[in-house]
Amino acid sequence: MARRFDPIYLDYNAGAPLRPCARDRMIEVLGDPGNASSVHAHGRKARGRVEDAREQVARLCGARTRAVTFVSGGTEANMTALSPSWQDQGGHRSISTNCSGVRWSIPPLSPAAALPLQIRW
Repeated sequence: MARRFDPIYLDYNAGAPLRPCARDRMIEVLGDPGNASSVHAHGRKARGRVEDAREQVARLCGARTRAVTFVSGGTEANMTALSPSWQDQGGHRSISTNCSGVRWSIPPLSPAAALPLQIRW
């Protein structure tokens, strides 16, 4: 009798498995209401979580905290990075992106080649 193997999922452009610690934290946070832009207690708690995450990412990247911008997806990231108002905030001279297998992410970043920016693929 042939041995059956579990399939190995490799389409990580569609989504990747979460690390257990990230999944646990996400479930914890999703259980709390809160709009980080609101001034009530729930909003302040949500804002605190966003700012804590911003500080952690900045430390990992060796960046200033105010240089970390969170966005919801690739198109928003491209448009934010190329926006003159974002570039004029000072000190933003590099863009880090993961475009492996995502051909449609490259054309929106092409105009950045004419800007004083470093693009890290």
